[in-house]
Amino acid sequence: MRIKLIVVTNCLLLNYPVLADALEQDKKILRHMKEVLWPQAYREQDVDLLDKILAANFVMIDSQGNWTDKAIELADLPSYAWPHEQFHYEIKRLEIFGDDSAIVAGEGRAKGQGKEGPYCLRYQSTNVLYKEHHQWRAVSSHVSGVQTACTD
Repeated sequence: MRIKLIVVTNCLLLNYPVLADALEQDKKILRHMKEVLWPQAYREQDVDLLDKILAANFVMIDSQGNWTDKAIELADLPSYAWPHEQFHYEIKRLEIFGDDSAIVAGEGRAKGQGKEGPYCLRYQSTNVLYKEHHQWRAVSSHVSGVQTACTD
């Protein structure tokens, strides 16, 4: 029994750098997805890119409590005009559970010129993702705390 414990412990310790590298790689992928690719899909009206990001069972809950699914998000994208001159998403929480589930939450900030003049927008969002066949996909996104009176 003691020999088995030593063998198992040694195997875990020897594989720790590999596991840590995989975790960091997944965090890097998720960060790029949320900060770069997801906004890019909306900005460029890229249906194929958004299709790769969203899981088949994706659900969006907006700040008004309205629910939309992947089919609606993809169908509406070609007529969506990205209104922002500036946009930045700051990740405040990125956590991976096991090796196939993650939460990415943070704050989006946007500025632009609207029909009624300049605007500023801030919102909070929480996104749940899972990994299937080595591909991270968003299964849920919830937006709340929308503010239009930004101080910066």
